[in-house]
Amino acid sequence: MAREASNDFVVMMDADGWPNPDFVYRYCYEIEDTKINFGDADLAVIVTGGRSYAQAPPEDANLYLHWWYGTRRESKTVEQREDQGWLGFQSNNFMATRSLLLEFPFPQDFEGYGHEDTVWGQQFPDKSVVIYHQDNPVVHLGLEPGDVFLRKQREAIVNLRLLKKQSPHLRTRLIDLVERLPFLPALASLIPEKTLTKYLMSRKQPNLYALDLLKLRWWRE
Repeated sequence: MAREASNDFVVMMDADGWPNPDFVYRYCYEIEDTKINFGDADLAVIVTGGRSYAQAPPEDANLYLHWWYGTRRESKTVEQREDQGWLGFQSNNFMATRSLLLEFPFPQDFEGYGHEDTVWGQQFPDKSVVIYHQDNPVVHLGLEPGDVFLRKQREAIVNLRLLKKQSPHLRTRLIDLVERLPFLPALASLIPEKTLTKYLMSRKQPNLYALDLLKLRWWRE
């Protein structure tokens, strides 16, 4: 899509996202207000708008876990994302120059599920690319049943471990935790996976630390 774009700026948004009424205007205002010179050969900029979820929980109870996780973990304020820097990059909703996307395309041969945007975003801190976090979220509509959500979470952790071997600089909240406390995955494995899964699937407001324990287990596998 970046190759076929005819303008200098490209906005990328996931197909299951719902933009706010001022979505395009806010991105345009960001360019004009900050006077960013996107044509500067020594400076490239990525503007990320964020993600949100519907305020009301879904009527389908099978979708509740995904919604609960999204509202508690993925919906972040601009200040929270700014504190994370490049760790706060999400490819579901961002703007960049067409030239940057052509120079650093998303990998076409990417295998596995999850974290391709983590790898892509974390290649830039050493390449004079600046990230701006903007309050311009899209609502994530693609909620999945709890069993599908957990299966994809597992696939993402398995993939993340492989990607970490390929890109030692890669960082996430989980990687930082395991590197700081390498004994945690073994401890998490003492709790049966079925127990943690049942807890997450059967609770109205599940404690997401149970999912964190599952991720530690999966990291060790």
